[in-house]
Amino acid sequence: MEYKKGDVVNFNWKEGFFSRLITLYNYLYYRESTATHSGIISRVTKDTIYIYESIMSEGPDFKEHAYERWWLDERVKDKTVTIRRPLSALNSVEETCKLYQNIRYDIVSIILMPFKLGINSTEAMFCSEVVSRILYDCSNKKIDISSELGKSYEKITPMDLQKTEQLQSI
Repeated sequence: MEYKKGDVVNFNWKEGFFSRLITLYNYLYYRESTATHSGIISRVTKDTIYIYESIMSEGPDFKEHAYERWWLDERVKDKTVTIRRPLSALNSVEETCKLYQNIRYDIVSIILMPFKLGINSTEAMFCSEVVSRILYDCSNKKIDISSELGKSYEKITPMDLQKTEQLQSI
């Protein structure tokens, strides 16, 4: 598979507390669950795909992780990962991702997702919120998932990134 800088990577994990909580939310709100976590590709080399994603960890929660190409290809093949490509051109993806590096993972918003209570903060965000903001910033405001869906950035979920018409599945 061909991966490009700026591609959105949607993971469909089913294990762990937060993945199960998001899966439940997806079924309640969308009647399906095909995405529970999102990231954005910042760099691509011959054997490695670098993805910025927000995961609770020591140090900054939003940071770049390296995935071996063969591993990502296998996850795409077994449909636990989908790749969505922006329909608008993106600029400065890696640099923009670095601007968000110190963002903490927003546990409170994840827990409150079923109640649709977004907390407006740029100090703590969850994965799909950060990715949607990066897409907006890198596209010179052309990719505006918040406006498309009529919801604040704090409520954009991985399923929204899976369903938006501003990204195409590859």
